[in-house]
Amino acid sequence: MRRGIAVFVSMVSLLWQVGAHAAIDWDAKLRAELQPQHASIAAGIAALSTETTVQPIRHLSPLLAAARVHWSELSEETRALVRPWMLRPTSSGPSYEKPAWVYPPTATVSVRVTAHFRIHFLDKQTYPNGANAATQLFVKSVADVLEEVWAKENSLGYAAVPPDTAALDNGGGDAYDVYLTNLGPDGYYGYVQPEDYSNELGRPHGAYSYMVLDNDYTDPIFNSAADPVLPIKVTVAHEYFHAIQLGYSLGEDAAFAEQTATWMEDVVYPDIHDNYQYLGEVYTDIDGNGRYTAGEPYADRNGNGRRDVGSSNYPEAPLDAFDEPKRVQYGRFVWIHYLTQNYGEAVIRSIWEQFSKSPGDSYAAINAVLQAKGKTLARVYQDYATWGYDKSLFTNGSNYPLVLVDRSQSGSSAAFSSQESPALKSLSSTTPQLHLSTVYSQIVNPSGGYSFSSSGGGTAELTVLVDYGSGSLQHQIVTLSGGSGTWVTPSGAVKAILVISNVSAFNNGMSWNFSSGIAPATKKSGKGEIDAWFVLLLAMSSAFCYRRRIQVLQAPSSTQAL
Repeated sequence: MRRGIAVFVSMVSLLWQVGAHAAIDWDAKLRAELQPQHASIAAGIAALSTETTVQPIRHLSPLLAAARVHWSELSEETRALVRPWMLRPTSSGPSYEKPAWVYPPTATVSVRVTAHFRIHFLDKQTYPNGANAATQLFVKSVADVLEEVWAKENSLGYAAVPPDTAALDNGGGDAYDVYLTNLGPDGYYGYVQPEDYSNELGRPHGAYSYMVLDNDYTDPIFNSAADPVLPIKVTVAHEYFHAIQLGYSLGEDAAFAEQTATWMEDVVYPDIHDNYQYLGEVYTDIDGNGRYTAGEPYADRNGNGRRDVGSSNYPEAPLDAFDEPKRVQYGRFVWIHYLTQNYGEAVIRSIWEQFSKSPGDSYAAINAVLQAKGKTLARVYQDYATWGYDKSLFTNGSNYPLVLVDRSQSGSSAAFSSQESPALKSLSSTTPQLHLSTVYSQIVNPSGGYSFSSSGGGTAELTVLVDYGSGSLQHQIVTLSGGSGTWVTPSGAVKAILVISNVSAFNNGMSWNFSSGIAPATKKSGKGEIDAWFVLLLAMSSAFCYRRRIQVLQAPSSTQAL
């Protein structure tokens, strides 16, 4: 379960996504998402596809961040829908802005102080019928979990969350503020809201923040009947790591922040595995076609009687995809598990420390950390993509679903292309492959030689996973020159999985073909060489303009546009 995403997505992060995908009409999007009908979780559940797990609405925090960034583009109608979410529950703002989850202006707010937190709540004994009230027993559970999470996450070497000393309302002290209120009817587990830059020495781009949690976690959406403390644990582990992230930088990639926060749930509570719901469900591929076929047995994790769609079914979506498709960013916590399993848990802290030095250029920062380890983001991403199919390499790989195979063909006549890819066709009629994305294709009983060629935007990488029928896979990296290369079937191979990736962090529009027969090597003409240099110069020019665009932007303060 995802806890309402921390509002750390700055202007730069959003521009990254817009530049990589398509321009967004934020006024229309915000108005559609925040209309009153979303206050009814029943309406939200009724609108969900029967192929999707029934989960809460998960869009609040990035929408609020987008609203701040694009405030000048929003109509007054949309601004009125956004303003209530920018209030602390104890806010004394205009009454017309007061939503149901904000405490009544005359209410007596109780405070429970722990070693590192100030928990604000309405006492159920004082307000027995108050929708936003919490019992003392529940507050104690929250207090215990908060301190437990603080101890674990701070033991990993992360810098302390910045205090909110400079806030207009700092909750009465520098301890981290947590508010309990009734978020369940609106479909949220909780969220973290940044208020302004902390201007700390060494971390000038970080922000201080506060957390809002549900006041009882008894709504059906929380699935807490077995153990009411479980949703509290994973929510706090997730959300407090967002607060830590914010301390480093307000402007990083939203998907990476969600991936690392979802990964942190496993670090703090390794036996809960609530985040598995975002991967999909493990199934047995009886017919060997690389995808779920009706009738094949699966692990019904949530007991809803059907196999659910998860991030493993969308490898063609970019690594930084955010809610396209829905909730894909949460299931990508396996990317973080890949990084930590190969480079140690501290690599994630190193990345966030690098973010604080170079805010807003998230994948350049990740690449810098990997280069210090003798790797590149492009090479590491392709290796991760092979793990996406070969789940046995993950420590908990047996609990992960099989990744979606785009197509399966037999024999030496197999031929695949981006133009005919069902997955890529679902993204665009022109079927380009987007940045940091992968398409898997399967050849049963491969034979002879095959040629691969790519063109357009992006950078192609091809790895062939060879199955000799022994239950293990041999990884064969195909050397590409100018985006082209060949692969010859080794003796004894019974199956070959093509792992075709666009490993560029920015460029979309990669087209490719893989087919039987090895074309003779040819030397490019002078014109071809000139064209290649023109494409390279154009890409460099675009990258410079993009970086220049970032440099002239400033992230909004907590009071701007309110």
